[in-house]
Amino acid sequence: MVSKRISTLKKSDIKKYYNYLVDERNLKPSTIDNIHTVLHQVLQIAVDDDFIRNNPSDNVLRELKKAHCFQSEKRRALTKPEQELFLNFLKTHPVYEHWYPVFAVMIGTGLRVGK
Repeated sequence: MVSKRISTLKKSDIKKYYNYLVDERNLKPSTIDNIHTVLHQVLQIAVDDDFIRNNPSDNVLRELKKAHCFQSEKRRALTKPEQELFLNFLKTHPVYEHWYPVFAVMIGTGLRVGK
């Protein structure tokens, strides 16, 4: 990407960059989502500090996802036997046994790791 002053950055520049990441770098949607999260936050700080008037990355990721028709992977919960097998593995494995309490609470209560 060409070096630019932040004050000249436009929405079309962000779109072009994201399209480059998809089309030429073949990055997965989740990776681009992570990049967008950081970039959007940095640009929002620039807005808050009056370097730019508005955030040029607003809604760009949503538009990119519509334009490229990304297929999201269908997630599924572990079955009861899979949960038990996983927890037994953690409980009995010397390298991973310290993780048992964390996952036991998560599985037992329905807690999930968020972004």
